[in-house]
Amino acid sequence: LDEVYLELNVPLLSDVAFAKELTFNAATRYSDYSNFGDTLNSKFGLTWRPLEDLLVRATYAEGFRAPTISDLYGGLSSSFEDYIDPCGVGAPNSVNGNAACTNAGVPLGYTQLGQGFVPCTTYPCQTPDEF
Repeated sequence: LDEVYLELNVPLLSDVAFAKELTFNAATRYSDYSNFGDTLNSKFGLTWRPLEDLLVRATYAEGFRAPTISDLYGGLSSSFEDYIDPCGVGAPNSVNGNAACTNAGVPLGYTQLGQGFVPCTTYPCQTPDEF
């Protein structure tokens, strides 16, 4: 990651009627990332103080967030959390679903291997029977 930053504050008016202070500010940042490219982001603003006890600010800025490793290389979804296996043990009882599973050769109560969760609290991992 290579970056360059530049900021500029320019006083425009000072101690005149209805402008105790008027300042223009600008900033820009150039960032060059090795794994996805570069970006240039800027900010422009005015600070106006018409009276000693009143300050008005106006700002326009562009924001940028560098992508994380998951954003760059991760899949769209880590799992099928909303998927319910119609032939699984926890599936709602459905006459049509059970008949379709039986016709497809899947026995009632079938559980696909690898769908269980084994908690791991120590190394080596313990199976549920060892708790």
